[in-house]
Amino acid sequence: MRGLSRRRRGAVRDARIIAIALEGERSGEEFRYFNWLRERLVNDHRFVVELLPTPSDTHESSPDAVIRRLDGHVSTHGLSPEIDLLWLVFDIDTWPLAMLSRVAQVATQKRYRLGISNPCFELWLLLHFDDVELDVVAWPENARERSRETKRLLSLSRQEVGPRDATLEALHQATLRAEQLMTATPAGQRWPTFPGTQVHAIIADLRSAQLLPEHLSS
Repeated sequence: MRGLSRRRRGAVRDARIIAIALEGERSGEEFRYFNWLRERLVNDHRFVVELLPTPSDTHESSPDAVIRRLDGHVSTHGLSPEIDLLWLVFDIDTWPLAMLSRVAQVATQKRYRLGISNPCFELWLLLHFDDVELDVVAWPENARERSRETKRLLSLSRQEVGPRDATLEALHQATLRAEQLMTATPAGQRWPTFPGTQVHAIIADLRSAQLLPEHLSS
């Protein structure tokens, strides 16, 4: 990864790592978004942001596979939740609840951070648009159908407005809207109630690391 001087075990490291393990592949929405964001971060040698997408040869994108990929990265490069910020980003739309619960529990035990979206990551992107109204009552009951509807609304918004989800000006609004949605999630629940996303907490980490300004104009 660029900007990183790797350490051998026992050596002094020159940067903290923000590692983000993604459900999506390099060609997917998640990687494109975080890569776009990474390219706009303040250059700070104290932190390096690393993206771990699903390999295009295996297509292993389940929450189980995402946490295994982060485990391997942590082990290989000697990362630690006491020093580094270690994120899992995946959706709930197609995965069994038992798997989601197991992965979320293990992640919590390992002090990994959860960036789960309900129903899918595209909800986070949709929150970047001003005129989107999330009428929960009108949405399908099925999580897969909710995911399809989210992607449809995102596509319509991009057609009407342009790629507003690729502007720093919209990031502040998306963060505020995501925070508001999360108020519906009961305390202690490891993934958000529909509709909801925890991706805004990654943005909070980037701001705490002073890689993003605290406030952006809308």
